[in-house]
Amino acid sequence: MGFANVLQYPLGTHHGIVVVRFPSEMPTRTLVMTLVETLATIQDAEFEGSLIILEPGRMRIRR
Repeated sequence: MGFANVLQYPLGTHHGIVVVRFPSEMPTRTLVMTLVETLATIQDAEFEGSLIILEPGRMRIRR
């Protein structure tokens, strides 16, 4: 679980964590373009102290 473990890394005790869960078969160019497009939709304030989990076609933000 790593950085997505809110017991080890409680919300609000860090500057923000982004966990990226994409298939390893995904071409690097596609992965980077998807990440740049998705992260551009998030306001800076949403990052602070939050856990953001990115998956293909899905984004979850825990505050």
